[in-house]
Amino acid sequence: MPWRSPRRYYGAPAHVFANFSYRTLGRSSFPAAFVVLFFPLAVLVGERARAQSLLWNVDESCIDLDAMGDVDGDGVIDVVADAQSVPAVKILSGVDGSELQSYAPGTSTFGFQGYSVAGVGDVDGDGFLDLLVGDPGFQNNNGSDVGRVIALSGQTGAQLYYYQGWDAGFGNAERDVGTCVAGLGDTNGDGLVDFAYGIGVEPQFWGAGPSRVTAVTAHGTRNVDFAWLWHFDWALGGLHVLAALGDVNGNGRTDFAVSVMDGAGTLIGSVEIHNGGSGVLIWTLSGTYPEEHFGDSLGSRADLDGDGVRELLIGCTGSNEQGADTGRVDVVSGATGVLLFQMFGEVAGQRFGADETGIGDVDGDGLPDLVVASYPTTGVADGRIELFSGADGRQLARIDEGAFRVRGMGDLDGDGIEDVVSTTAYLSIHAWKFELAPTVASVTPSRIRYDRLGTIAVHGTGFTSDPNLVVTIDGVAATGVAVTSFTDLTCTPPPALATGPHDVIVTTQFGTATLAGGLVLTPAVFVDGDALLGAIIDLRFEFDPLDATLAIVGYPPQVSIPTPPFDGALGIVPFVRLFTLIAYPTEEYVLPVTVPNDPALVGVDVLLQSLTGPKLGGAHKDGAWTNVAVISIH
Repeated sequence: MPWRSPRRYYGAPAHVFANFSYRTLGRSSFPAAFVVLFFPLAVLVGERARAQSLLWNVDESCIDLDAMGDVDGDGVIDVVADAQSVPAVKILSGVDGSELQSYAPGTSTFGFQGYSVAGVGDVDGDGFLDLLVGDPGFQNNNGSDVGRVIALSGQTGAQLYYYQGWDAGFGNAERDVGTCVAGLGDTNGDGLVDFAYGIGVEPQFWGAGPSRVTAVTAHGTRNVDFAWLWHFDWALGGLHVLAALGDVNGNGRTDFAVSVMDGAGTLIGSVEIHNGGSGVLIWTLSGTYPEEHFGDSLGSRADLDGDGVRELLIGCTGSNEQGADTGRVDVVSGATGVLLFQMFGEVAGQRFGADETGIGDVDGDGLPDLVVASYPTTGVADGRIELFSGADGRQLARIDEGAFRVRGMGDLDGDGIEDVVSTTAYLSIHAWKFELAPTVASVTPSRIRYDRLGTIAVHGTGFTSDPNLVVTIDGVAATGVAVTSFTDLTCTPPPALATGPHDVIVTTQFGTATLAGGLVLTPAVFVDGDALLGAIIDLRFEFDPLDATLAIVGYPPQVSIPTPPFDGALGIVPFVRLFTLIAYPTEEYVLPVTVPNDPALVGVDVLLQSLTGPKLGGAHKDGAWTNVAVISIH
């Protein structure tokens, strides 16, 4: 192969090469494991993506939030959130978090006003989505925490409907009304929006009952109580979370899930699915051991198994499978309750599963993906918001901040990917985007003989079943690209690559990542170090064990050196033989040389190349020329 000219060259007197000094050829080479250290690694192999981008932040003490629909008509979903510092319920712009509406219906004990909020559909027929607010700490004239539930206009914040508890009646009283709220759509077919709300447990505790879920409808007369549809009671179990699930039993009506604390106070927990039209129990699941907190949170929105029913995500923050209070999320079929897969926390006290939700397809595999929040016992700074594959629960990305609530909010920034909004409970409200731009950390094997190309593995992050996924090596597409995980893929390098280092480039719909010199085709030569006058640099030769190497240096005029078999002596003018190795036992040879301390050499480029192979002479010559390395003296 001819000499290649990576940059301009300067003529140099012949004594330049003679004046290079090099030490004994007996210097041992570095172990093979250190060969790739010449190339900087972007990240550790297999490290998960910590991809996060804060879209906006609102410094507001908040407990609950939900998607509200597009209130201001800008085409972006807005956010309803409680504001404990006022107290009030606010509607925030999905674009920048600015306040669009605020409603402050009066004082509330324990700061529970807006403890539960939900966007529930168009209640008053004005074409805007409205909201439901639970205020379990609201006090009546007797000073009792009876609680209340209020439907508010999403357009104006005006009160549409109202209901509050009382001192005597159901159980020990119908108190703590509004511990949880959810929109059910039209469950009874009358064309009006229906709701459900929880009654009977102080919201800061997993308390024992009695408790109740009540379904009501907006009956057309504003500013009065809701019309009751049905209720479902637990004599001892304490209601904890309420979530709309979609149509589970195929009757065309929205059904719902609830989590309930067992009356014995063991903090095991159970989850029940109820018919939204009648309250009848459809199926139930239970935790297995004390303080598991099975059902500490519930999430939905994603049909993962293609049966037309959204799956249920069950948070179990007290799970200890991976350590004390590491937490777990069970993904179960919404139709049957069958376990599909599980996701686990990793650190003791993480309380993985504080909240979870399904969001759109982020990784491009055609399935919705899942977001899980951790709110650890050690504080929000040690928590996480993590993105998982809806196909198998693999972690795709994470945000290093804990959250008490997290909700999918649609595409807030116009990039076509769904974003999330979280609250850190009593601290602030954040809007986040997951950035899945790929990274390339390393290649295995990192060096291959040029005539023995085979499958290589590329390690990094952001590898998905993306139709836009392309792997190139020095701009030439690799073949047989197969994604084995979010952090690994395999491919076959293109044929006819030159010897020497090659950049490995991975391109997806989210971006491009390059590992410079990530794949080396041997034989190859490198110059390690800065060729300053008087400095010592290393000339590094890579080859297969027991290869022979003829190393040469030279300067222009450029000549074409044929690949063996070739005619002529080994000394090819104007190139000078530096040394010859015969059957060297390892895969690398490092030759230290001292750059002459001669100012006249500044700006001179010296070329380095070697002829390497098992047989450089005889009847069956099979050596190959390496790449050209340049010693730039300055």
